[in-house]
Amino acid sequence: MATNFRYAYTAVGLMKIVHLVFGAVSLGCISATFDNDDIRDRYFFGAILACFLVSLIYFIIHLVSYGIAINIINKAVDAVYHFIGAVLLIVGASLFLQVIVLFNQKYCDALPPALDINYKLCGGIYHTKISAGAFGLVNGVLYLVAVVLRSVERNDDEQEPRPEFRK
Repeated sequence: MATNFRYAYTAVGLMKIVHLVFGAVSLGCISATFDNDDIRDRYFFGAILACFLVSLIYFIIHLVSYGIAINIINKAVDAVYHFIGAVLLIVGASLFLQVIVLFNQKYCDALPPALDINYKLCGGIYHTKISAGAFGLVNGVLYLVAVVLRSVERNDDEQEPRPEFRK
């Protein structure tokens, strides 16, 4: 079985690593403050989780298989996946950040700052949710960058023979 660790050093591979890091941070932040009662929280959590898992599986497949990485159909599927992921993440993060702003106006601005509950709600939870939304929004924009990188990526496989056939 031919491994393709060279993929991790390409622009698309490095972008996939960045997606995984930003997705993991965003997933950790949203998991810590998840509110199952709000549809926007659930949507954002589902979008982050789905994009993270698909990116992780896709990255592992690209590392293990050279044939899949150079397949033109796979490159088209990858571009479509990143575009759909970008839309899901940007919409989800925007809705999620809207919830946070409404939460801040309803609870944090209304309570006196000296109350202990104000610190717990508006200090820890508020900032963690803002972080999750910000990382999700940046990850969505990076997914769009990955679409552009994938579309302008040159085919190294057309200029070099496969590793198994080198003399």
